[in-house]
Order: sequence, then C-alpha cells, then structure tokens
Amino acid sequence: MTGPVHGCSYLFVILATARHAQGTGRLTALALIPGVGGLLVLRRLARVRPSTAERPLRSVPQGPER
Repeated sequence: MTGPVHGCSYLFVILATARHAQGTGRLTALALIPGVGGLLVLRRLARVRPSTAERPLRSVPQGPER
C-alpha cells in the first residue's frame, strides 16, 4: 500500500483501536507505531481478558415457591 490508501489505513487502525471495548491508552499508543502498530494491537487483543460482559452473573436468591 502506498500513498493515500496507506495513510487512511493507518488512521483507521488508530481510530478502531481507540474505539475498541478493550482499548486502553497503551493500546492506542501501540497503534501509533508505524508499520507494525496494528499487528502489535491485534496480538495484545488476542490475549484472553475477562470483560464485564463475560463474567458470570451472581444468582439472585429465589423466594419460597408457592
């Protein structure tokens, strides 16, 4: 990729990282590295991290059955 396509894809990687649910300042900083930033971000996001959506919900105590 060269020219405007390269620049647009570079900006897309940075914006996509900043908007990602698990995106942090550190990940955005990794995305800013020219050439390999996007690959580093993908590698870091591939690590399994439990998010709030993946945590099991506590069971709510039920009252006596009628």
